[in-house]
Amino acid sequence: MEALPGPLGNATGDSDVAEHEEAAGPAPAVRRLQTSTEEAGRSALSSWLANPEPKPAVRRVRGRNLPLYDLRWFLGVCIDYSLADAVILGDVDMVADVLEDTQELYPDTWQQVMNKRWPKHDGMSALSLAVCEERQDILECLLAAKLDPDVRDRTTGKAPLHHAVAKEATSLKSLKPILEALLQAGCEVDIRDKKGATALMLACVHGHTETIRLLIHNQADIEARDKGGWRPLTYAVYGGQHQAVHILLEEQGADADLKDKHGLDAQHVAALLH
Repeated sequence: MEALPGPLGNATGDSDVAEHEEAAGPAPAVRRLQTSTEEAGRSALSSWLANPEPKPAVRRVRGRNLPLYDLRWFLGVCIDYSLADAVILGDVDMVADVLEDTQELYPDTWQQVMNKRWPKHDGMSALSLAVCEERQDILECLLAAKLDPDVRDRTTGKAPLHHAVAKEATSLKSLKPILEALLQAGCEVDIRDKKGATALMLACVHGHTETIRLLIHNQADIEARDKGGWRPLTYAVYGGQHQAVHILLEEQGADADLKDKHGLDAQHVAALLH
């Protein structure tokens, strides 16, 4: 079987790391994966040989054919099970193993390595993926390892906090503990995405009143401006979220007369929408 990659696959290319892995044998996470997949690989091989055409019922994770992964492992082809893959698979034990192995291999830089943004996952960090998958257990595992809660996605600039407030209302109950965990970990409450939007702005446009109050309680700036000059109040008006408007104006005293870069205030935006 070919040499198995480390937690970053072929990202390092360091010969000393390769020599260390060869001398020490497979890392615990690799041994665990190898043990759990050998039997599945044999089954996948038999199934594939009997019927090589893919079936719709084949379980997929973000476009990945897992039985095919097992088949590749059985045939001795290297598979890069990264931290991001472990998060999406929903395997908290594998996440912990990858963190442990990476800390052992890169004792001085392992947190930087684990804060990587993954191109094949829309430039998201492992923490953002955990939030999007609504996996509080994995998120807490990553935060306990002191990963940076403010790593922004390469594509959109969104941080884990943005993802935690931008989900549909049906997800709010499961996302509240995730949001609280990020805030308790010391994430920046007013962190901006590439458009300059804060988490409070996104919560306002979606009308998530409980989230709005939680963010304000954690010192979110109710007068912050995005790159277009829009504030949380403008987002609430644009989204038609009357309760959010009430919270900002009546409870928090937001200024309704502040204008964006086009000279429009929240009342102008409301008039344009109607």
